[in-house]
Amino acid sequence: MSIPNDTHIGEEAGSQTFSFQPPVGGDIILKSCDGTTFNAHSVILGIASTVFGGMFYGATKPDPIELAEDAESISLMLAFIYPVAPPHINTIDHLEKIMKVSQKYDVERMTKFIEEAVTLGSKLMTLDPMRVFYLCVTHNFPAIQALTAESFRPKSGDLLTVDELLQLAKYFPQAAPVIGLVGAQGARVKILDQVLIWSPQEYGCYQLSALGDDKNHGAALPVCPSHAHPTSKSSHGSGSGVPGTRTTRVPDYCIVWLRQLYDELLEKPMHECNDLFRAACLANFSTQKCIDCVAVAIGKKDIFEQWALNVKQIVRNELEVLDPLYSL
Repeated sequence: MSIPNDTHIGEEAGSQTFSFQPPVGGDIILKSCDGTTFNAHSVILGIASTVFGGMFYGATKPDPIELAEDAESISLMLAFIYPVAPPHINTIDHLEKIMKVSQKYDVERMTKFIEEAVTLGSKLMTLDPMRVFYLCVTHNFPAIQALTAESFRPKSGDLLTVDELLQLAKYFPQAAPVIGLVGAQGARVKILDQVLIWSPQEYGCYQLSALGDDKNHGAALPVCPSHAHPTSKSSHGSGSGVPGTRTTRVPDYCIVWLRQLYDELLEKPMHECNDLFRAACLANFSTQKCIDCVAVAIGKKDIFEQWALNVKQIVRNELEVLDPLYSL
């Protein structure tokens, strides 16, 4: 029996539709949930699938066998069952359909195709790793599940961010509380790292004013005379910049203090770090570069403590994004 490859895919990549009809001469009728019928060959289907072998026992051609899948899912399955070139699977929607029917109807050829097509670095895996992971868990493809987990990178799904964690919780709602618990810890570390270590100026940590004075990046924080920058003279004199302004500089003790706050917040909540927001704490840091600057800061504790409390509020504001994770 000659079997033509009667398949086609829509031309528009965004709305691909796959269809397949078996060759003439079928002795069994399959009917999709959306009303499409397929005249199939029970012997071929029975060989490819033990599920179909039992389903067709006693069935006759005039009695359509109604399946729960849509026409495209059945078309994809039949295209793998019949001896024709397998269809090109290049969308996650099609991958989901063949995963589902391959397991439901025990079609070994489909299962083998999936395991060979979805590998590290393959297009299907890189399209949407989180969804592929979900499909592997749902339809029992443990080997691909492990590969997908291995392939996860921040650019494809940063599970240290709240948005991606909430997306993961949507895929696995029963595990949402655990995802929130575990994910919030990692996301919190990332936020503290960004705010206090890598980009404190970007988040406003070097501004004295809680109102966010963009012109004040630490210049007014107290330092000793040897580290105080002189007022700029003029662009034509020995100084540089605008006359009457001061060159901004972040005191070293601020950087050390931010690191200390980071280290303590990794281990305990904010309310257990209250001692750090008093200027006297500066005397306890062994990594200070200039003891004289520290002495001046302690002597003008109101200025330092205003700054420290402003940083405290910035950190609190940034950590509020974690609230949805705590309530999953």
